Amino acid sequence: LTSIAGIAGGIGFAGLIKGAIDAEAQFRRLSFTLRAVGGADAQAKIGEIRKSLQDMAAKTGHSVEELTGALQSMIQKTGNIDEARGMLQAVADTATVTGTPLQILTDIVDGISSGFGLTGQKGAEALAKITGLTQTSDVTMGEFASRLELVGATASKAGLEGEEGFNKTIGMMVRSKDALGQMRKGMSAMMVLLDELATKAGREKAFVSLGI
Repeated sequence: LTSIAGIAGGIGFAGLIKGAIDAEAQFRRLSFTLRAVGGADAQAKIGEIRKSLQDMAAKTGHSVEELTGALQSMIQKTGNIDEARGMLQAVADTATVTGTPLQILTDIVDGISSGFGLTGQKGAEALAKITGLTQTSDVTMGEFASRLELVGATASKAGLEGEEGFNKTIGMMVRSKDALGQMRKGMSAMMVLLDELATKAGREKAFVSLGI
């Protein structure tokens, strides 16, 4: 039994060492992104950002490595360090409350950012709306994560951008779900509709008919 316990302890210790090495490697990648985006100002913040990620990990239960990777992804999408840090807090809190993997939520906010240009507080509010939708529909967070960037790109072509565009797109999803009985079908139908809305007059007519 003693030998088994020793082996188990050794494996556990090795796991801790590997986790620390992986976290350090991830932070080095983040540091490179910080310098590339923010220059000397970001360089001066690296120590403070590392500490904030460690504190966030302790409070939310997510690993430093996961949080660091999520922050790097958001900074690359938004090009804004402070806004990405604000969204990371919303992502970490949502992951803790809903049990959704951090990577899925990171993909969602990346889609919100690249598809609709919403970052910072606006991006966090958009994430909250999507979280609410998944609780009353058949579409999972994972499905939103895989589709949202494409939805945003299609909506943008139809003239739906920014906060107003996001809200109208969500409104179209809800109306389509009500009409077809499933959010999943509603999303597909909405994509077809957006592709067909080539003119401003066509968009306005559709919005009036949908009540959005």
